[in-house]
Amino acid sequence: MEVERAMGSDTARSKGERGRWLGFATAPDQLTAEMWRDLLVAGGVPAMLDPRDTSSYLGLRAAPVRVLVREGDVGEAGAILGDLLDFGAQRDTEL
Repeated sequence: MEVERAMGSDTARSKGERGRWLGFATAPDQLTAEMWRDLLVAGGVPAMLDPRDTSSYLGLRAAPVRVLVREGDVGEAGAILGDLLDFGAQRDTEL
């Protein structure tokens, strides 16, 4: 629900006022999540993987991994990945 509310906000925010981190999308595995994160960052949207979903000592994780963005960046993140993927089915509505 928080993500949907943030999608409707067109308020421009400075880098320090982007809000809290929200679950933006859930990738099917860690490799896909890392690619999505890299696309977002290359597009100017700070993003990270949910640290609870990743594994650094066992290599790549085959389980779903959440991609997080700041509340104020949700709309821009949707525009970046929405052009490349059928993103409607992958979007998180709640964390």
